Amino acid sequence: ADARYQHIVDNLLGRIIVVEDLAEASAVAKALNYRNRIVTRDGQVVNAGGSFTGGSTARSAGVFSRKQELEELRQKLAKLAARHEAAQKELDARKAEVDNLSAQLAGAEAEGMTAASERLRAGMELDRLAAAAAQYAENVHTLAAEAEAEAAAAEAERARCAAELAELGESAGSLSAEREAITNELAETQMQRLAGEKDIGLHEAALQGLQSRTGETEARERELRATVEAARARIEANEQKIAALERTRGENQQKIAAAEQTIRTANAARLQAEADTAKLAQENRALTGERERMSGEMARLAERRNALESELNDTNTKLWEEYQLTDSEARALCVPFDSLTELRRQVAETRGKIRALGNVNVGAIDEYKEVKERYDFLKAQVTDVEKARAELTRMIAELCSEMEELFATSFKEINRHFGQIFRELFGGGHARLYLSDPENVLDSGIEIEVSPPGKVIKNLSALSGGEQSLVAISIYFAILNVNPAPFCILDEIEAALDDVNVNRYAQYLHRMTANTQFIVITHRRGTMEAADVLYGVTMQEDGVSKILRLDLDSVTADLIS
Repeated sequence: ADARYQHIVDNLLGRIIVVEDLAEASAVAKALNYRNRIVTRDGQVVNAGGSFTGGSTARSAGVFSRKQELEELRQKLAKLAARHEAAQKELDARKAEVDNLSAQLAGAEAEGMTAASERLRAGMELDRLAAAAAQYAENVHTLAAEAEAEAAAAEAERARCAAELAELGESAGSLSAEREAITNELAETQMQRLAGEKDIGLHEAALQGLQSRTGETEARERELRATVEAARARIEANEQKIAALERTRGENQQKIAAAEQTIRTANAARLQAEADTAKLAQENRALTGERERMSGEMARLAERRNALESELNDTNTKLWEEYQLTDSEARALCVPFDSLTELRRQVAETRGKIRALGNVNVGAIDEYKEVKERYDFLKAQVTDVEKARAELTRMIAELCSEMEELFATSFKEINRHFGQIFRELFGGGHARLYLSDPENVLDSGIEIEVSPPGKVIKNLSALSGGEQSLVAISIYFAILNVNPAPFCILDEIEAALDDVNVNRYAQYLHRMTANTQFIVITHRRGTMEAADVLYGVTMQEDGVSKILRLDLDSVTADLIS
């Protein structure tokens, strides 16, 4: 503690001893024969006499436990930072996967254009077969239906890819949820720090003088606050990165929409080509020579159509069971791809990474409300404590001012009486008391300057033992004159004086009996002669003491058992 308040700390602690735990408290109390009160850091008390009271208080209730709690908060904050860094890395990986899928989408668009070209070439081949029979025209119509089924299958695959891309978008949302969870945990850490600050303030008010330990706790608090602010800065940077990722995803979605528009344009061209083909087929119904040759081809295509329809049904069922998507919804979400096997592998890998991220904390909102309520309550408590602290500081300042004024007044009176008493006991000379630092009265030392008759003294050590004792007696009598005590015991304070000074001392002591009753222990005759009543102790038999009383006024003696 500050040296100015050391006397307050000593007064508060008194004969109390603070130890680490109950085992140490028991050992210390036993070593001291249970004469002192022993208090542990967790609130256990061993009273004088050996009785135990209380019990362990909450770890967060005292300033001694704050160091461990702050260390735990630092460790927890480090873990949160590590988790946040891992989540950031995972988010970067997801962004790379989105970019990869965007590239695959561009490849799928190119494949769509290639398919449109193939359909145009098929139309030219139909022109070459225009001389075939009417049955051949019907078969060509069946081929057109097969092409449409294949286009539908391609659309289904694109829808499935779009669904996978949507899942990747949900992965980004999961990362956002993880970020929010990390932010909530950081907020909870700050609330715990504010709770620690409140507990520190309460203990500071209870101990009143332990400002230095509170300062140490506040330093740790500032360190923790700086760490939390750094974590917030990192979170804000991550939020900006996530926003950039979301903008990139929006751009990719726009590209997907553009690709879908291109596919729709190609489909319209395909329909127009099919209409032209049907018109040519009707004009060439007379070409029946090719009907038998095309019958087998028709049967094969019919079987393939049935297989494709079965695959389409299975795909629609899988879409609904796994993703709850209809065929039209899947078509709207599908994206092109290069390799189905590679895409499935990437999907499986992405799902594994999503599962590794863990579950979303759905109770974070309720936890935030509870922490917010506790924060508001503790903040109000901290405000009250700060007001109380300011009031105590003001009272201490006023008390110090009053003490300084009272001390200065009393010191001036004592100095005046000291000079008078010194001249009377020494038969002349000069003596005074003065402060070594008059500007700082309460912390200043007190200097003694004496000059016995006929001597020049620069240091008190130059005085004889009797003169030094007489100087001390003069100071003591000066204090009694300023603030008389009703009762006083003097134990051979004049032992070093010669007979002349003993008589002066005894005469002055007798004059002071008007305000104070003195009991004097002495072997000097001059002091005994000045006393009103004498008591002597004798032991005529072993172990049996008797007191002899002599009243000098009546010169009578009584034997008192």
